[in-house]
Amino acid sequence: YERKYILNQNKELIFRNFLIKYNFKNLFEKRKINSIYFDTRNFKFYRENIEGISERKKVRLRWYNDNINNSIIEIKNKNGFLGWKDYYKIKINLDNLNKNNNQLKKIKIFNKYDLFPILKITYYREYFLSFCGKFRATLDTNIKINHKINKNYDDFHLNKSVMEFKYEKNNDTSFRKFLKSVEFNFRFQKYSKYVSGLHLLKRNFLI
Repeated sequence: YERKYILNQNKELIFRNFLIKYNFKNLFEKRKINSIYFDTRNFKFYRENIEGISERKKVRLRWYNDNINNSIIEIKNKNGFLGWKDYYKIKINLDNLNKNNNQLKKIKIFNKYDLFPILKITYYREYFLSFCGKFRATLDTNIKINHKINKNYDDFHLNKSVMEFKYEKNNDTSFRKFLKSVEFNFRFQKYSKYVSGLHLLKRNFLI
């Protein structure tokens, strides 16, 4: 399960203080996440998200910090609040991110759809683990959007901070009990950085 909670940028200390107060420990050090999202010509994956289709996908190229040589293709599958990912390790040139790339041809979804890169998203992520070891939490801050994949254009800021809890399906009852036992003043929200990024670029007439 994935549960997301949103605050305005620069309010992330509220999230961080909550996690510390209830004994969540840093799992490992903060790192920068870079993602390039793919979609079809008619924005199939975007439309499925905003239309509330329960079974949907996101396709992205991801790497951490500046280590683009260890990039992976992630296919994020969603069925309601349940999610899982398929991973494909890949070495790729950002100037050749299209279906005709020999490495992308090996991935089934790139053969099924005519996918092309839409936008780039970068942010910083902190990782936490609950005292019981059942719940993971992440805190994403300084989220930036760029419509140019490999060129130095100014970024747009989403001005949001995102806290997300992730846990196995069989721990859902335990998670709900945890929320009832603590002072939890955040409201669960459906939120997609990709969808929010597209909306931001559309408002600026870039897509």
